[in-house]
Amino acid sequence: MSAALLTVDNKTALRLNDSALDEIAKTESPLDCRRFFVSILVHCAPSNSLELWDNHWEQLVNNGGGWSNEQTHALRHIQFLLARHGMSLEDFELAESYDKDKLPPIDPARDFDNPDAVKINRKQRETEGKKMYGKLNPEQKKFVDRALKLDEAKDKKRLLFVDGPGGTGKTYCYKTIYNLLSAKGRKVICVAHTGIAASITRNQRASLSRCGSVPKIFKFFLSFNFPVK
Repeated sequence: MSAALLTVDNKTALRLNDSALDEIAKTESPLDCRRFFVSILVHCAPSNSLELWDNHWEQLVNNGGGWSNEQTHALRHIQFLLARHGMSLEDFELAESYDKDKLPPIDPARDFDNPDAVKINRKQRETEGKKMYGKLNPEQKKFVDRALKLDEAKDKKRLLFVDGPGGTGKTYCYKTIYNLLSAKGRKVICVAHTGIAASITRNQRASLSRCGSVPKIFKFFLSFNFPVK
């Protein structure tokens, strides 16, 4: 999409970005929509980012409180994500919409992407993982069970590939595996081949990032090439 936007006018670019956000909002949570929104800002550099926010803020906020407060919470999260790329809300005309004095109460366990947030412990990962596992359909459970079984075979390199159309639950399965492996004390890094795909995986990391000797959950396949001793 980035390459295409280089050759279109601002109005067309806004329409393309609008369509992309509408599409992901059909299947993903506000949290993942915010990560995707930041990927558009970083990789597409839209000239009308404030208009893009105005068009989609309802898809980017968690509907747990007053709309204005939740907008502020969402912008705080977006600020954390932009900081990873050396950018800020000011770079995209969003700073004036962010009033930290209006922040709602924040649960530390759900303060995603905050570098200073309290980390969720293994027991909480186990609870979340089991909750997500209970919502899997039979085919999804088959994939997740296979991944967990491969994790136990530490005497060889392992690779698991899964394919399917959008909306079939691939990312949900990855997140389930992430929680269940983390609950076992495994160090897991979620990565993807592109920044856009990384935006909807937990902790957003591109595959070119240094991973070290830990199991990796890729967008599209799982690699267990590095057994933990």
